[in-house]
Amino acid sequence: MITLTSLKIAYIGGGSRDWARKLMIDLALCPDLWGEATLYDIDSDSENLNKRLGKWLQDQPGAVSKWHCATIATLKETLQRADFASFSSQAGSLALMAEETAPQKTLDLLAGVTQLTLEPSGETSIDISKALLGLDDLLTNVNTENIGQISNMPLHNGIETNVCFNCDEVQPLSAGALPDGTAPIVNQHGANQELVVEAALTENNDLAFQAFFNDLGHHLCLDAAWEFFKKLLQLNAAHLPATAVT
Repeated sequence: MITLTSLKIAYIGGGSRDWARKLMIDLALCPDLWGEATLYDIDSDSENLNKRLGKWLQDQPGAVSKWHCATIATLKETLQRADFASFSSQAGSLALMAEETAPQKTLDLLAGVTQLTLEPSGETSIDISKALLGLDDLLTNVNTENIGQISNMPLHNGIETNVCFNCDEVQPLSAGALPDGTAPIVNQHGANQELVVEAALTENNDLAFQAFFNDLGHHLCLDAAWEFFKKLLQLNAAHLPATAVT
């Protein structure tokens, strides 16, 4: 077992949904962990609201651990010296995030409009942290690298399978082969995801369009698909490199 000292947990995103609130409640209910939770979100209003929530939770009946919550100006600073990092993201603009109900739920809690119920969220992030620290063993399903646990998928693809967590160890468990009828579909999606990542890292529109056109979810002809793809780039121009929209 690892000798526990104060921990730093970096939490990235999650401001417009319930994820940050669930994490803070789970931390407040965990007597085995304590330390600092640093928050970073491109939605600064939600980020600051979650900091207020974290501080407020520490004073509520039923909270059994002590956490200092802070917002950090940059992603790099948030991750510095972090023992654990948790990421939550949602595709969409800040305008779309503003329509989510989580900030209103949080404001209602802080204002006493709704009653706080301190109960576990059912998410596994805290349980995973405890297992990696040697406090418990955990078997759960997570996104991880394929090192052979699915035998008819490419190695190193990102997949979701059962994993055993224990002290400083993550051991994926064999799941066997995908059924013959399913494997081609899953592998095509996997290839598309690889193209999307490469396109984003290299700012390559041609690769991005290849992934878009190869997606099983659309049935447009080539010319119509290209026009639709360009429209998507224009609509999301504020969040893309300038070269992506030319």
